[in-house]
Amino acid sequence: MNVTELFLDHLDKMATSTWPKAAMDRARQSLIDYLAVTTAGYRSEQARWTPYLEARKGDFSVIGSRKKIQALDAAFVNGFNAHVAELDDGHRFGMMHPGAPVISALLSIQNERKFSLTEFYESMVIGYEAAIKLARAVQPEAKLRGYHATGICGTIGAAMAVAHALSYDRSQRMSALATAATGASGLLEVIEDDSELKPYNAGKAAMSGLHAALFGQLAHEAPEDVLGGPRGFIQVVSGKKMNNQDFAALLETESAEIQGGYFKPYAACRHCHPAIEAALILKDAVADLEGISGILVETYLLGVLGHDRREVNSVAAAKMSTPYCVADALVFGGAHVLSYSEASLFDPRLRELLSLVQVTEDEALTRKSPGMRSARITLDMADGRTYSHMVDHPKGEPENPMSEEELWWKMETLLADAPTLDTLAVRAALADESGDLDRVLCLFTPKAM
Repeated sequence: MNVTELFLDHLDKMATSTWPKAAMDRARQSLIDYLAVTTAGYRSEQARWTPYLEARKGDFSVIGSRKKIQALDAAFVNGFNAHVAELDDGHRFGMMHPGAPVISALLSIQNERKFSLTEFYESMVIGYEAAIKLARAVQPEAKLRGYHATGICGTIGAAMAVAHALSYDRSQRMSALATAATGASGLLEVIEDDSELKPYNAGKAAMSGLHAALFGQLAHEAPEDVLGGPRGFIQVVSGKKMNNQDFAALLETESAEIQGGYFKPYAACRHCHPAIEAALILKDAVADLEGISGILVETYLLGVLGHDRREVNSVAAAKMSTPYCVADALVFGGAHVLSYSEASLFDPRLRELLSLVQVTEDEALTRKSPGMRSARITLDMADGRTYSHMVDHPKGEPENPMSEEELWWKMETLLADAPTLDTLAVRAALADESGDLDRVLCLFTPKAM
């Protein structure tokens, strides 16, 4: 028994067990969130996508559009759009976004598979489990080495979701897993400077995972231990030599990994969220923002690295910058998707506060992470007063969850400029878990909106 066999055995056991209601409910909520953020992402990128979509006509849906394109392209486009607004779901221990690659890949076999909602949720849970378990195995080392777990682990999660949906046998799933592991990619350098390419990693993971699964159907012989071998996935991306005992212990969790994820209320990198939330609370305590003379953000190490910059000249960079996010929260009080726009980017009040923000590591908070991803903000006032607040679990974490009603509110807010979207019809379509996924998807095309 090796690491790869343990991994596949774990997924097999989950697939043949009674599906817990909590996991299925969470999958339904994740689909609600995905449809909202992916539609919003498409609408924000629509003009850019037009020539790409025109050249790739096919039979598979682009969420939020009337366009239909080839299956692999649809997985890529939907995966990209799911991540572009920085509002998609995630997992703090895995440090990744599973929904964008997993759900996008599954949607690209909808024409072939014709899921009921229950079947779709089951495949989602398998895909999330695969992606997050591997992300937990390689983090934080993979992030420190420059790998984007959404890209590398999301590829494998997408492949395993599709393999489950298509009822692959063991040799086909082994081949799909090995193919996905060798084809996985994603660098964190794409969050630097004014780069707009971070969502590419999510889209590529969906496309590569789907391709790996479809190729895996041919059942080419795979290496015995593509995950745990000396040149296997875990050691290459993290440097860890994980033995069977350690990996088996990682697999032994009380609930499905999908149940431990978070939803995002703020349109920025999750590492910025505790500071955003603390700033929103302090905004109510400080009547005169012009009286602020200094802003200190103390947080855990991975919340500093790559997120402490004050040189922000694009919307994409703003979403990665804790100083920008804090200044935005203090000035506009929202951190909504509309806060990250060209109109607000160079607001003079925001720019003045941005120049005052310092982000530093608190070693005590680093030791508590990722169990807690905390931030403390201290505002120094010109008259000598100080205001301070700390957030341990920002909104959306399992310890401080978003309710399903808040997810519906998020959808309605994101798609407010699409007034013909009938959220009551979406609710009704999702209420029947034996119902047709196509009925849900058609509600997110412009002709229905």
